[in-house]
Amino acid sequence: MPTATKEKSVTQIRIQAREEKIIQCALEIINESGFAALRMENLHKRAECTKGTLYNHFINREDLLCEIATRYCISLMSYYERLDAFKGSTRERIMALFLAYQIYCFSHPALFTCVLQLQNPSLMARGSEKRLNNYRKEEMRLVLHMTNIIQDALDAGDIDAKYKTKVFELAFTGWASAFGNISLMMSSQGAFLTQQADKEEQLFFATNMALDGLGWQPLSTDFNYLKTWQKLGCQFFKTELTKLRQP
Repeated sequence: MPTATKEKSVTQIRIQAREEKIIQCALEIINESGFAALRMENLHKRAECTKGTLYNHFINREDLLCEIATRYCISLMSYYERLDAFKGSTRERIMALFLAYQIYCFSHPALFTCVLQLQNPSLMARGSEKRLNNYRKEEMRLVLHMTNIIQDALDAGDIDAKYKTKVFELAFTGWASAFGNISLMMSSQGAFLTQQADKEEQLFFATNMALDGLGWQPLSTDFNYLKTWQKLGCQFFKTELTKLRQP
């Protein structure tokens, strides 16, 4: 009996290793040639496995996409959790999340591309129920990290009480703005406005403008948030920023 258990464990390890290789190969294809180039027909060759083996792991490309997006959420959460030690104001804390989000996405463009594609409902619907549910669960953990700060701001009076029933709407608006800025920065390098924008400054500017419009206290006219933004980058994401700034 112990032998059977050991053999099962070895088999599970082998299956997991193969799945990791498949995912890594998929990300390599996306990095090299874009998402459109990711097809099950060429992925099995890159991963050095049969088509049957590939489909034993993932029922289709969209199922693979759900798994990659789930890992994206888990990995991004680790960036958010670095900031748990930061004890700034509620506005500084929400800006810290947007900074972490930006640094993560630019550090992992292939993962971000997968999540971008998954916003298409028709693609999402093709994934397996299990993997889609796993993605939704991890995505909600990210959302709650943001809504908790928004609720803290409401409790502290940093946001007007008229928004007390709009916590998730505020979180969605903030995420949509950051998501849009990052996706355009990545995909529209030839556009004139994109060329004029500085990657590191753009999201800071957009976030500050949105939070001022919301009346989130203290306003940027009363506090130097750029100093906080830069300090957080050096304190929590120095390695990632150094790599991103390399020519």
